[in-house]
Amino acid sequence: METKKLMEKYNSGLSDIFKLEVDGDAKNNFLEMARWTKFLAILGFVVLSLALVAGILLSVFINVFAQAYGSTSPLANMGAAGPIIIMSLFIAVIGIYIYPTYALLKYSSCIKSAILTENKEQFNKAIKYLKGMFKYIGILMVICLAIYGLEVVIAIISVIGR
Repeated sequence: METKKLMEKYNSGLSDIFKLEVDGDAKNNFLEMARWTKFLAILGFVVLSLALVAGILLSVFINVFAQAYGSTSPLANMGAAGPIIIMSLFIAVIGIYIYPTYALLKYSSCIKSAILTENKEQFNKAIKYLKGMFKYIGILMVICLAIYGLEVVIAIISVIGR
């Protein structure tokens, strides 16, 4: 509610709160954040690439191990569907984490450019990328919490049903 009132004041021109200036300390902090966010984004893409390779290798080796050592794994017993299930799971997880990693990389490049050139549009673009990343992660966390809550309810019901 407070945010809505502040935005109404801002839009009506009555408030100077959003006419902030970035001083030298803030610029240095933004540039340091840009370096760290770029590092984290690049590391994120490396990890996602390694996850893709791991998914491919795991899918291939499920069939190889099933043939060599017999079908002791439930996934090996599924035949051709086992590797497809593994790859689908890996691709789903990679797909979920590509956007926040990309948004972090874009934030890094935009904020660095904005601070070095004192470009307000670039600064606003960087903040939009950061907001988008946090919003995406927040929605993802709400979904995860809902799934965990559903699992707890199902566990309670199964215990009571015995």
